[in-house]
Amino acid sequence: ERTAARVYNVGLNGGWEPTQVYGSLSAADLLVDQNPWGATVGSVEGMVYVGGTPLQNVAVTAQKTGSATVFNTTTRSDGIYRFDQMPPGTYTVTATPFGFTRFKKVLVFAGSDASGVDFWAAFPGSPAAPPSRESTPPEVPIFTINIAGATTVNLSQWGFDPQTSIDTLIIRIGTSVDGTDVMPDTEIISEATTLTINTPTTMSIGPTYFLRATYTNGNSMTTVVYRTFGVSPPPQVTGTITFQDYGGAPKPVTVETRAAGSMTALQIQVVTPAANGTYTVNAPAAGTYDFAFKASHWLRRTLHNVVVGPTGAIGVGASLINGDVNGNNAVTLSDYTALRASFNLSVGDPGFNPNADLNGNGSVTLSDFTILRTRFNQSGDD
Repeated sequence: ERTAARVYNVGLNGGWEPTQVYGSLSAADLLVDQNPWGATVGSVEGMVYVGGTPLQNVAVTAQKTGSATVFNTTTRSDGIYRFDQMPPGTYTVTATPFGFTRFKKVLVFAGSDASGVDFWAAFPGSPAAPPSRESTPPEVPIFTINIAGATTVNLSQWGFDPQTSIDTLIIRIGTSVDGTDVMPDTEIISEATTLTINTPTTMSIGPTYFLRATYTNGNSMTTVVYRTFGVSPPPQVTGTITFQDYGGAPKPVTVETRAAGSMTALQIQVVTPAANGTYTVNAPAAGTYDFAFKASHWLRRTLHNVVVGPTGAIGVGASLINGDVNGNNAVTLSDYTALRASFNLSVGDPGFNPNADLNGNGSVTLSDFTILRTRFNQSGDD
């Protein structure tokens, strides 16, 4: 029940309560996975089976990764257990019938159940456990690598087991079959069928890489999937940079690529546009980004929420406002002072400041003062 969209909720902290569960359903909010009542906790529920038979009074615990707090309960007569009032995060849920332990990792989201966290199988070595009813390994009808970058692999996957469910998905990546030199065995904890995996080791364009995915069901039966892939060139962003009030050759432009809505640069590239203003930079990977453009005496221009596909984005253009002589991203009196210090000087003269030559004609003249006056009190984007 990974649905957190409700009109109202009367449970503690917006969590589960026995009458209204998580509240009254709002179909509109449900479609966009909203949390309109501000729930801060979620729940985990499931069953414990031994050999296919529900088992009562089994100890079950849940501990959040990075926390010392442990939730404890026991299964009811129908084998069902439940935890509530759990802060969001990743939990290790453990069941211990007959003194034998099985565990699985679960994602908890605010305002919803992590349901079907079941322990189905006979517990290995348990003398009291009848034989498991599970007889087939997991099925994996979908496993496709969509695109790989230097440190990321994006893939589509769907594995399931109709009897005992999937306990774990483990992925490793190497430069040889079954190799682990790019990424050692790593458990993937996600509800998504499209995953982006970050590798601890940088991969290069050219070599063939080998991925192994191991799906394990509740009876410890496995299905192993092998795939090979190569690293694709980074997606390229192209467009035109316009230098306003300027007639000289294009200047170098610093281009910051930021996560959408962030001020932190993921990467910084310096590019000199062609004579017609066209430029090309690389993006880290497909995604949505903000791009900030800053040249020597022009104000910064930031383009927000630029969608970059697997092959890149085109038509990402920026028009830069002139007049920032001192480079502080604003046109103020200090720019007048800096320009006046170079007035009537030309390229090669002692004291000539190329940033004061706003129009790019090689000299600092009244026309440069005119540009500055026109742009006075303007500021660039963050």
